[in-house]
Amino acid sequence: MVALAEAEKALNTLIQTIITTLQAGGRLSLPGFGVFSLSKRPAQSGLGSMTPLTLQPIPHPSFFLNQ
Repeated sequence: MVALAEAEKALNTLIQTIITTLQAGGRLSLPGFGVFSLSKRPAQSGLGSMTPLTLQPIPHPSFFLNQ
């Protein structure tokens, strides 16, 4: 059995690794689990309350399950 403190430390390390990798623009593959990567949303235009609104393209994290 794994102690609660050890499990928490392992989970926090995994989360920090994912965050660091994605911030660097990388891709993280965990065999048997899935792939974390960054996708970019295209610029969008819409209507604000009084004027047209343009949203800038932004990267967002995405996750894909391994098949």
